[in-house]
Amino acid sequence: MSIEAKEIFQIKKFYYAQNVTFEDFKQNELVRNLFPLILNKNNNYYKIIQFFVLDQQEAQIQMKLHVYQALLVLQKQFPDRDDIAGQIAQFKYQSFYHQPSSLHITTYFVQNEQSEYYKNFTKDVLQDIKIHAIAILPNKVIACVIHREEIKVPIENRYPHMTTLLNQWEAVDSNLLMANLFDQGKPLNNIYDSLFQDSTQDLAWAAKINGKGESNIDAYVVKFSQKLILKGKTDYGYD
Repeated sequence: MSIEAKEIFQIKKFYYAQNVTFEDFKQNELVRNLFPLILNKNNNYYKIIQFFVLDQQEAQIQMKLHVYQALLVLQKQFPDRDDIAGQIAQFKYQSFYHQPSSLHITTYFVQNEQSEYYKNFTKDVLQDIKIHAIAILPNKVIACVIHREEIKVPIENRYPHMTTLLNQWEAVDSNLLMANLFDQGKPLNNIYDSLFQDSTQDLAWAAKINGKGESNIDAYVVKFSQKLILKGKTDYGYD
């Protein structure tokens, strides 16, 4: 058996051990050390390059408060919207949404080792992650808008973001939310660049988008006058 085959066998053996959760699988030291060597050889898990928030526990609390503040801004801007009032009530009782396994920004989903995003990646780069705006698709997914020009390593995603809270949609669907808000011809395409400019007041926008077989879904974007800044570091991730 080759060294690589032995590594794959060890990883699979660990994962299929009794009572081993997926989170344990991802955090296991053996897995974290070996996965950079085998990349996409395991059909179930794929290597991605990310900026991970350093203090996950503290950041989760900060982000929930930040989203709650965004909802209050929306309530002030759109006082007759029942969906916003409903979101605020859910936050008060900590119901409905759940948090992703980690707060991170994906810079590249590894499919080609010759890609500039892979070849120019440097592990353990420290980075201030500035939250410029929050995109909210009520009852589905909430994600933060990140400015590409502030990221220290090459990033593939057209709209860099950090998935913050989940419900009916999955974390990967944050890409769909961003595209349906900000792509050419989409309702908030004209405000995207302004999200990264300084503002003396909180701003909010409402839009109708389509996605995952649904039409005319209410979506919102909130930009704060004061940015939330989280500490992050580049690393490999697996999904």
